[in-house]
Amino acid sequence: MYKLAILFIFCVGHIYAQDGGQNGYVKLLYPNGKVSSEGNMINGKPDGYWITYYLNGVKKSEGNRRNFLLDSTWIFYDEKGDTTEKINYVLGKRNGYFYKYNVANFINSSNINYLESKELFVNDKKEGISYYYFEDGSVKEIINYKNGKRNGAGKEFNREGNVITLYEFYNDYMIERQYVNRYNNGGQKQGTWIDLYDDGKIKSEKYYKNDTITGYAKEFNERGNVVVSLLYENGNLKQPDKSIEFSLDERIEYYENGNPKRKGFYKMMFQLVYINFTMSLAKLLMQGYLAITENLLVRESLPKTGKKKVYGKIFMKMVC
Repeated sequence: MYKLAILFIFCVGHIYAQDGGQNGYVKLLYPNGKVSSEGNMINGKPDGYWITYYLNGVKKSEGNRRNFLLDSTWIFYDEKGDTTEKINYVLGKRNGYFYKYNVANFINSSNINYLESKELFVNDKKEGISYYYFEDGSVKEIINYKNGKRNGAGKEFNREGNVITLYEFYNDYMIERQYVNRYNNGGQKQGTWIDLYDDGKIKSEKYYKNDTITGYAKEFNERGNVVVSLLYENGNLKQPDKSIEFSLDERIEYYENGNPKRKGFYKMMFQLVYINFTMSLAKLLMQGYLAITENLLVRESLPKTGKKKVYGKIFMKMVC
């Protein structure tokens, strides 16, 4: 559609040039007398704002020329008048977003025009991130381009908005594809499952077999470094040996009034147990601590001393 529409725009200029240097506002007619296009001419060449029409009178395209070059936004329509493309131009070259539209055929509903893709162009070549959509408007794919070719990371989503495929491209070739967040035919989690930060980097990664977590479950910081790594076997977390737990160094910090502030056990650059008396469980988890037991955080006054005895979740986090 894009090639045909642009070809038509340039052909109009060629037709007028044969008329011998027309100037001013002109109209070009179909054989049946209906207007096929209209706009301004300078020395027989189209310039300024131009509109073209289908034979049935419906608008086909419209846009501006500056110094005879395509400029600003050009819009293209189908014979029913629905928008098919919007293209931004600077000095005759595509610059900015190129929007493509399609028609969705929904059951028990009229046809709906929807945005199919949004591709960024710089000097007539795709650059940066392009977006591709489902009929309902949710994102289907995100692909990165460099110098007109696919390069770097890409993602595919399902209709619920979950990432289901990770891509890696180089010089327009797909060099890696990883399926994630998928179910088997029985509706059970199967394979690698991930969560992402807002910038698209991996936040957590787990592996499931028939809906049961197995292998290492990892948490990443925003720099991409592993901050938590826990080993599961058939859905059960493999706890550290007691001998290792007993060898951990215990550290307790107190407020000036004698109440405990926090308590931790440290080993091999990992903070295995961390309890903050002034923070809620939700805040602990938000800071990246991963609970590996099911006990609730509670406080209990110890006799005589008045200090607090704490039962809590066991947390694990790498100390950076």
